[in-house]
Amino acid sequence: MPPWKPGSHQWPKRKPCLHERRGVTANLDDKPLPVVLESVPDEVLSSWLRRHARYYGVSEATLLCHCDPNARSMRQLDLELTESQGARLAHLFRRDRSAIRVMTLVPGRPDSTARHLVGQGRAVQTCGRCARGHAAAGLRGVVLRSWIQGWRLTCLACKSPLSEEATQVDASPATTPDGLWREGRHGEKLLEAFITRSEPSCGLSPIALMRLLLLPRVPRPIPLYDPAARKCRVLDLVVPAADQIKVNYANGLVLPLAVRVLLLAGVAIAAKQPREAVAMMRSATLGENRHRFDRIAAELSRDPTRLFSEKQLS
Repeated sequence: MPPWKPGSHQWPKRKPCLHERRGVTANLDDKPLPVVLESVPDEVLSSWLRRHARYYGVSEATLLCHCDPNARSMRQLDLELTESQGARLAHLFRRDRSAIRVMTLVPGRPDSTARHLVGQGRAVQTCGRCARGHAAAGLRGVVLRSWIQGWRLTCLACKSPLSEEATQVDASPATTPDGLWREGRHGEKLLEAFITRSEPSCGLSPIALMRLLLLPRVPRPIPLYDPAARKCRVLDLVVPAADQIKVNYANGLVLPLAVRVLLLAGVAIAAKQPREAVAMMRSATLGENRHRFDRIAAELSRDPTRLFSEKQLS
């Protein structure tokens, strides 16, 4: 582009960009894209959009502006897709609105609590079988929703156990203690049903149960001074030996698979007898952690009297 000359009242004409020469922005408001790529089963929306950006030879920011000038990022579309954005994408890509919505990370529950269970815009685990299949089909950069969702133990596309991106450590029946893999899979189904807005069979919020299980607890008998006591969690009461696994709980609810399977198993076990389980877990907390426990426990059920006595609610 030639430089702007001082004193001139007109900006020089710029050369059309590659995506304009291909006709992508001929009519940003009405014209759908001429070529729409097929989505991979369980592919996340941002991955599908990025593949279109590479196909048309444009940047992600250009395609994002084409889809919605007010969208902050691809991740925002994954987590907070509005009705107007869904309608716009459905028109541009010639898809049904429900097909666009189901590609988001939290399709039924776009609230702040569910978003805590999603990786920070990147895959935190992978499925080796699906990754090899994508590579064989020449699909570069495909990311599945189950690779980012922090409550998944298995791939939603092929049902295989997931493995961590960095360490390639997986959570599977072979690496999980007896019985806990089955309970962990049940907890995974509870989370999936709750987040997709199909009411879980226990009638409780499994996300609130997860937060309760991750609270610090006071071991019995109370030690006079033991630094290891600060690392004890309520989860160990429901799933013994959970405290033996070293993990940084400051990362939120997206935990390594080795701990996640135990946490989901704890959710499934506690959901079977919630009143007794919550009472036991509450007795193991003191001070500020007891207040935190009560605040989170109030979110467990629409009817808190199912879980607490009048004395505990007062």
